[in-house]
Amino acid sequence: ILRKGSALLGEILSTSSTFLEQLKSTNKGPIKVAQIFTSKKQEFYSYEKFINLQSKLEIILTEDHFRVLRTNLKDPLPAETYLTKPMQRLCKYKQLFHDMVANFPSV
Repeated sequence: ILRKGSALLGEILSTSSTFLEQLKSTNKGPIKVAQIFTSKKQEFYSYEKFINLQSKLEIILTEDHFRVLRTNLKDPLPAETYLTKPMQRLCKYKQLFHDMVANFPSV
């Protein structure tokens, strides 16, 4: 489960990075923004898979040996933070889409 969760997090980070770069570089109007969103449709399934694993990962990451490991790594953030970020980001994409479309002149 950890390996799968880690791989999915890697996919999510990669998707997010390329997605945001594409959005930043476009100035061709709302249709292009919509095309960028829809072109990432397959990659967004990583979020769904990750969310389905989230409760199992939360249980594993709160076990004692992971708390000790995180303490030794001096990681200031609770493990749950890393598990909620993808969900928070996914929710923000809808608002990002609406904001970007609103800032283009009407089509």
